[in-house]
Amino acid sequence: MIVCSASYSFGKQDTYGYLVNAQSLYGYTGNILTPSPYTVNEREFTFGLHKFYIGFNYGFNSQCEAGVAVDLKEYRDFTIDLFKQKMSEMAIHTKYHLLRRQHPFNQPLDFSFGIYYKQHQEYYLVVARDFSNLANAVLQTGMNYSNSLMNKEEWELNQFLCVGYPTKHSYFLLDWNSSTNESNFGWRVLLSPDIKIDLFIVNIGNIKTLFDNFVFGVTLVT
Repeated sequence: MIVCSASYSFGKQDTYGYLVNAQSLYGYTGNILTPSPYTVNEREFTFGLHKFYIGFNYGFNSQCEAGVAVDLKEYRDFTIDLFKQKMSEMAIHTKYHLLRRQHPFNQPLDFSFGIYYKQHQEYYLVVARDFSNLANAVLQTGMNYSNSLMNKEEWELNQFLCVGYPTKHSYFLLDWNSSTNESNFGWRVLLSPDIKIDLFIVNIGNIKTLFDNFVFGVTLVT
């Protein structure tokens, strides 16, 4: 059991900005496996650790982030030569938050586009909208256009979707990507404005073992 006592007092809308400033399993600011339209705050770093995945992000301004992510499983037998080889295989990403719903921008929705590269290229668009008449549920959807790892000349278009329900100090997430046809469930808890912990169940349609499907993670903001 995790027990946390928050020394701050905010309403649900006040804490939402902190809850979404967290990393996905792929390192970019996002949900479980899907990107969100949100970005790291200006001149802030985020550090994320989810099982073997480590991500570092930086907010260049209030609308643009960039970062890198590595899978520690690929460095189990660490050597300098292996490190040099894997440097070219690190995940690199950048995202620009073009439309922003929050005050003072007051756009009708959040909209971002981004680029993700890890041995293949991926370009994506994502939009989000909260619905106050549906218990403040948040709907995010987007499309990504990527080439194949096996054949860089082959490109495919896929859709992704995430439904979120924020509470005062936590965020429930359900996301899906058509490229893998896998669904994932997550619970994100706000321990403080700068510390978020994640409990994810990935590929819920094919539960194998606790180690395979359950992911514990944390995002730190500095």
